[in-house]
Amino acid sequence: MCLTSRQISPISLFLDYAPQSPQYASKFVAALQLCQALRIGVVVVKSSVQGSPYNEEYERFRQMAQLANRVGVSVAALTEANTIAGTIDSIQSLCGSLHGLTVALDPSHFIYGHKPPVDYESIIPYVSHVHLRDTTSKKFQVQIGQGELEYNRLVAQLNRQGYSRALCIDLAPLPNIDQDSELRKMRLLVESIL
Repeated sequence: MCLTSRQISPISLFLDYAPQSPQYASKFVAALQLCQALRIGVVVVKSSVQGSPYNEEYERFRQMAQLANRVGVSVAALTEANTIAGTIDSIQSLCGSLHGLTVALDPSHFIYGHKPPVDYESIIPYVSHVHLRDTTSKKFQVQIGQGELEYNRLVAQLNRQGYSRALCIDLAPLPNIDQDSELRKMRLLVESIL
């Protein structure tokens, strides 16, 4: 299998579909089956856009968490800007009241567009997956080492909560920048703080 030859182990599955999509439920069930087959413990899902009815989002997450719990997979809501899960109060409320719902923390969404960055420490206990990239308040992704994300602080917060899962490097290609070099820099940075 190609995954083993490159020493890549899948750690999560990202269901990149709009929650309002008519096929969402069937795609979610298929994602759970794939997670089960590949022994992946986390399925990351998007949240509805801000302004959507909170009670509907709560019910949607409740149903997903219930289905996922049956097959031993946890559902992680991505902390994405302009979504219900993108605000600290909402994601804390959802995870605090729904068994099996966790957080896929993407700190970039709490830095980009915010001066100063939003403090996300209160949701760290719910984190089951982490996306990393370097970010500033003005640019969502910058070269490694040029951003405002405090990696040491993030790792210390995760360690205090006993986080023992992987850190996912989530880098989109930047124009005129060597992607392999950026990935190496990020790997070295993460290794140096672990």
